[in-house]
Amino acid sequence: MTGTPRDLLGIILHRMLSSRLDESVLGASVRHWRMTVVLETEYHPVTLRFDEGLTIERGAAERPTLTVLTTLDTVAAIARSSLSPLTAYLHGLLRVKGMYRHPLAAARFLRLLLSAVTGRRTERGGA
Repeated sequence: MTGTPRDLLGIILHRMLSSRLDESVLGASVRHWRMTVVLETEYHPVTLRFDEGLTIERGAAERPTLTVLTTLDTVAAIARSSLSPLTAYLHGLLRVKGMYRHPLAAARFLRLLLSAVTGRRTERGGA
């Protein structure tokens, strides 16, 4: 993961994901991903670029692979482990645009979030 973001949402995501990406197996898998995810909240959008690692930037990428729509409260609940990403998705608190066009990217991103929250490796075979 390159650099530390300077905005609140970017910092939350950085803290959630950085320890998981430092693991040799998961980090090596993520380095091979080529996708862009925009996380949109009422606060502001954040772009996560997976390209030889992960870069988190404030603002929305022009043509993301996935767009995740949620609230800052939901992101905070996921970060605190009081809400799982899967539960948030199933209850409509987290919506993913582009998941039917890019199902592997959606599965990878949601597994990464779940792994970050549970502290367990949920990646399978580079997925």
